[in-house]
Amino acid sequence: MKTLHIILAALMLCTAMCFTACDGKTGDRDTPSASGAVTATELVGTWKGTGDELATVTFGADGKVKDETDLNGTIITIAGPYSVDTAEHTVFVHDDEDGLDFSYHYTVSGDDLTLQMDGGKARTFKKVK
Repeated sequence: MKTLHIILAALMLCTAMCFTACDGKTGDRDTPSASGAVTATELVGTWKGTGDELATVTFGADGKVKDETDLNGTIITIAGPYSVDTAEHTVFVHDDEDGLDFSYHYTVSGDDLTLQMDGGKARTFKKVK
């Protein structure tokens, strides 16, 4: 019986920690304003995949993103709004069609962009002039 009380107490503690860990604040996340502008101007533009990355990604100044990948002649498109946490170098993408959300850690160095999902393979791009 004592073991059951310990297990229940541990579960309650874990549940409490889960609820308090997410405060709903966005920190330094830049979200589209009423005009739709996103302040992470370093991302704005069209980026073509390099190496084995087959996608072309366009981040608009209006807060919209379009990620198109050509898989053997079939174009896969993710399109919707994006927002940026400039302090954490994270871009958040929402796919309007499927309702999916993605987040990538990003780095920009000159004309080179790297998008990295947690545990995923780095996606590398070169800015299109």
